[in-house]
Amino acid sequence: MTVVLRKPQEILTNRGGNAPNRKEFVEYPGDRCLLPYKQMIVRPTGQVSLCCNDALGKWTLGDLTKESILDVWYGTKFTKVREALYKGRQYCGDCRLCDTFSMG
Repeated sequence: MTVVLRKPQEILTNRGGNAPNRKEFVEYPGDRCLLPYKQMIVRPTGQVSLCCNDALGKWTLGDLTKESILDVWYGTKFTKVREALYKGRQYCGDCRLCDTFSMG
Protein backbone atom coordinates (compact mmCIF):
# COMPACT_ATOMS: atom_id res chain seq x y z
CA MET A 1 0.00 0.00 0.00
CA THR A 2 1.19 3.50 -0.80
CA VAL A 3 0.05 6.50 1.21
CA VAL A 4 0.61 9.88 -0.37
CA LEU A 5 0.09 12.88 1.87
CA ARG A 6 -0.98 16.14 0.30
CA LYS A 7 -1.59 19.62 1.55
CA PRO A 8 -5.19 20.07 2.78
CA GLN A 9 -5.79 23.02 0.45
CA GLU A 10 -4.00 21.54 -2.55
CA ILE A 11 -6.13 21.70 -5.67
CA LEU A 12 -6.04 18.50 -7.67
CA THR A 13 -8.01 17.74 -10.81
CA ASN A 14 -11.56 19.02 -10.77
CA ARG A 15 -13.13 15.55 -11.06
CA GLY A 16 -15.27 16.41 -14.05
CA GLY A 17 -16.39 19.67 -12.49
CA ASN A 18 -17.44 18.04 -9.22
CA ALA A 19 -14.44 18.80 -6.99
CA PRO A 20 -15.52 20.80 -3.94
CA ASN A 21 -12.17 22.57 -3.63
CA ARG A 22 -12.23 24.13 -7.11
CA LYS A 23 -13.78 27.59 -7.38
CA GLU A 24 -13.17 28.30 -11.06
CA PHE A 25 -13.62 25.96 -13.99
CA VAL A 26 -12.26 26.11 -17.50
CA GLU A 27 -14.10 24.39 -20.32
CA TYR A 28 -12.24 22.14 -22.75
CA PRO A 29 -15.00 21.69 -25.35
CA GLY A 30 -12.98 20.48 -28.32
CA ASP A 31 -10.68 18.11 -26.45
CA ARG A 32 -11.27 14.38 -26.38
CA CYS A 33 -10.93 11.89 -23.55
CA LEU A 34 -9.72 8.29 -23.74
CA LEU A 35 -10.82 7.11 -20.30
CA PRO A 36 -14.16 5.53 -21.38
CA TYR A 37 -12.25 3.67 -24.10
CA LYS A 38 -9.75 2.06 -21.74
CA GLN A 39 -11.21 1.73 -18.25
CA MET A 40 -14.32 0.52 -16.49
CA ILE A 41 -14.95 1.86 -12.99
CA VAL A 42 -17.09 -0.49 -10.92
CA ARG A 43 -18.48 0.86 -7.67
CA PRO A 44 -18.93 -1.46 -4.64
CA THR A 45 -22.62 -1.82 -5.56
CA GLY A 46 -21.75 -3.27 -8.97
CA GLN A 47 -22.80 -0.15 -10.81
CA VAL A 48 -20.43 1.18 -13.45
CA SER A 49 -19.42 4.86 -13.41
CA LEU A 50 -18.55 7.00 -16.42
CA CYS A 51 -14.86 7.09 -15.46
CA CYS A 52 -12.51 7.45 -12.49
CA ASN A 53 -13.53 11.11 -12.19
CA ASP A 54 -17.11 10.02 -11.54
CA ALA A 55 -16.34 8.09 -8.36
CA LEU A 56 -19.68 8.98 -6.76
CA GLY A 57 -21.65 7.71 -9.73
CA LYS A 58 -23.34 10.79 -11.11
CA TRP A 59 -23.27 9.00 -14.48
CA THR A 60 -24.11 5.29 -14.27
CA LEU A 61 -23.49 3.34 -17.47
CA GLY A 62 -24.48 -0.11 -16.28
CA ASP A 63 -25.10 -2.49 -13.40
CA LEU A 64 -23.01 -5.66 -13.20
CA THR A 65 -25.50 -7.26 -10.82
CA LYS A 66 -27.98 -7.27 -13.71
CA GLU A 67 -25.83 -7.26 -16.86
CA SER A 68 -22.68 -9.00 -18.00
CA ILE A 69 -19.45 -7.03 -18.14
CA LEU A 70 -19.40 -7.34 -21.94
CA ASP A 71 -23.00 -6.12 -22.22
CA VAL A 72 -22.10 -3.01 -20.22
CA TRP A 73 -18.79 -2.37 -22.04
CA TYR A 74 -20.37 -2.68 -25.49
CA GLY A 75 -23.79 -1.40 -24.43
CA THR A 76 -25.72 1.61 -25.63
CA LYS A 77 -24.69 3.96 -22.81
CA PHE A 78 -20.95 3.37 -23.16
CA THR A 79 -21.26 3.58 -26.95
CA LYS A 80 -23.06 6.94 -26.77
CA VAL A 81 -20.47 8.33 -24.36
CA ARG A 82 -17.62 7.24 -26.60
CA GLU A 83 -19.28 8.72 -29.70
CA ALA A 84 -19.88 12.02 -27.90
CA LEU A 85 -16.32 12.23 -26.56
CA TYR A 86 -14.90 11.45 -29.97
CA LYS A 87 -16.58 14.64 -31.23
CA GLY A 88 -15.39 16.63 -28.21
CA ARG A 89 -16.02 17.10 -24.51
CA GLN A 90 -18.78 19.66 -25.09
CA TYR A 91 -21.01 16.80 -26.23
CA CYS A 92 -20.73 14.81 -23.00
CA GLY A 93 -22.23 16.55 -19.96
CA ASP A 94 -19.76 17.40 -17.22
CA CYS A 95 -16.85 16.18 -19.35
CA ARG A 96 -16.62 19.67 -20.85
CA LEU A 97 -15.43 20.92 -17.43
CA CYS A 98 -13.04 18.05 -16.72
CA ASP A 99 -9.35 18.87 -16.60
CA THR A 100 -8.08 15.30 -16.61
CA PHE A 101 -6.19 14.49 -19.77
CA SER A 102 -5.20 10.95 -20.70
CA MET A 103 -3.04 10.18 -23.70
CA GLY A 104 -3.28 6.43 -23.64
